Amino acid sequence: MFIEQIDATLTQEAFAEIYIQAKKPVIIKGGAAHWPAITSWSPTTIANKLPQRKFPVTIFGKDKLPNKAFILLQPEAIARTICEQLSEKRKYYLAQNINPTDFPQLFADLDYPKWIDSEAIYEMNLWFSQQGNETILHFDPPQNFLVQVFGYKDVYLFPPEATSYLYPFAFGNKTSPRLSQILDFKNPNLTRYPDFTLASLQKGRLAPGDMLFIPAGWWHGVDSVTVSLSVNFWWKTKPNECNLRQILGKFLVEFYKTNKFNRIRQCFLDLSAYPTDLSFAQSLLTDGYLSFAALFAAHTIDQHFQTIMQQYNLFSFTRAIHDLSSSKLWQACNQALAVHFPAIAVPVNTLASWQQLLQLALQEDDNLLNYSAVESLLNTVAKWQHSCRQIELTHEQHQQRFRQQIINNLRATSYNRIAWDRSLFKPRKPASTEIQALYDEAKLLHSYLNKLTY
Repeated sequence: MFIEQIDATLTQEAFAEIYIQAKKPVIIKGGAAHWPAITSWSPTTIANKLPQRKFPVTIFGKDKLPNKAFILLQPEAIARTICEQLSEKRKYYLAQNINPTDFPQLFADLDYPKWIDSEAIYEMNLWFSQQGNETILHFDPPQNFLVQVFGYKDVYLFPPEATSYLYPFAFGNKTSPRLSQILDFKNPNLTRYPDFTLASLQKGRLAPGDMLFIPAGWWHGVDSVTVSLSVNFWWKTKPNECNLRQILGKFLVEFYKTNKFNRIRQCFLDLSAYPTDLSFAQSLLTDGYLSFAALFAAHTIDQHFQTIMQQYNLFSFTRAIHDLSSSKLWQACNQALAVHFPAIAVPVNTLASWQQLLQLALQEDDNLLNYSAVESLLNTVAKWQHSCRQIELTHEQHQQRFRQQIINNLRATSYNRIAWDRSLFKPRKPASTEIQALYDEAKLLHSYLNKLTY
C-alpha cells in the first residue's frame, strides 16, 4: 500500500481535520518547492552554510544501529566523508539540531510548513546522509513533518496498532523501546518474527520539495536512495490527535520512576488545555485510561507534598528521604505533616488507598484497576489540595491582618513603645502598659498563626 499523496493547496484547517486529527500520514507533493533551499542546497553548498566548527557525525554499522563511535568533523570534511567514503560496513550520518540563532544561513533558505502553527514547533533537525543509508524502524512521540531538500528517500510506515507485530525492544534493554528488533524489515526473519506478516505497511518516495506528515507514534524506516539532505519539524501532539497508549505506554511508568515526569509536557504532549496534571487525569479516566490517570494523580501528590515541604521549611527532611519510593515518601512526608502541621495531613486510610493504587498503576494493566477506585483517588486528591489552599489562604489573611494592625498602631504611637522581633515574627512584651491591649491581641493572633505554621 502506498502513502497517500496530495498537492499543496489544502488549507491548514482542512489538513488538521483530514490528516492530523485522523492520525493519517500523507505526502504533500511540492509542499516546500518554493523554499530557496530546494534549488540552492547540495552536499557542496551545505558545507558553506553551516557554522565553521566541528559537528558529531554518527556512524551506523551493518546492523543499522548507531554505534557508540562518532567522529567530529568540520563541515567541508563532513560533505567529503558522506559523498566519498562509501562502505558496506559503515554509514555516516549527520543528525544536527538546528535553530535560527545558531544556523542563520540555513534558516535564510527555509520556511515553516503552512499547515501547522510555527509557534507549536519545538525542535528542528538537519539530516545529511550517505547513499544507501537505512534507518532502523522506530517511532517518535511528537508529530513530524519530514521535508526532502536534496536527493531522494524511500519511507516505510506502520501504524501504532502494529506495534506488537514489530517486536520493539523491551524497557531495561540498552536500546530504546521506540526501536524495532527487526533490523531488516524488508527481508525479515519470519521464523524469529512470525507476527510481522500481520503488520500493514505503507510506503512512498520523497523527491526534493516534498513533505511527509508522520503522525505521532507511527513507526517509520527511511532509506536514502541517493546522498540526501532533509529537515524535519517536531511539534507536540494533542491527546486527541494520537494513540495515547503508543505515545505514553511504558514511558509514563519509566518517567515516573526516574523523576522525569515533566518531560511528558515538555516533549510528548500538548497539554495546554489542561492546566494541571489532575485535570488531565480526569480526562484520561473518562476515556478509560485508568493506569495513566492514576499515575498523573500520583505525580500531583508528589508535587503537592514537595510544595508543602518547601513551604513549611522541611527541606532537610525531604533531602534525607529523596531516595525512597514514592509510596514510602508519601508516608514519611505525611508523618512529618502530622507532627508539624496536622491540619493538612492526609488521613491514614486515605493515604493507604493511594499507595495501593500507585502500585497497581505501575504495572500498566488497566484490568487491575477499576473506574470507581481511580475516580475516588482523583476526588480525594482534589479535596486534599483544596483544603490545603483554604488553610494557606486563612494563614495569609491572618498574616495580613496582623501586619496591618501593627502598622496602624505604629503610625499612632512611637516605634519604641512596642518591641518587635521581626525575625521570629513574634511580639515581645512592651515596657509600657499603654498598648497592652494591642499586645494581648497580637499574642492571640500569633498563637493562631503558630498552630497553622509550625
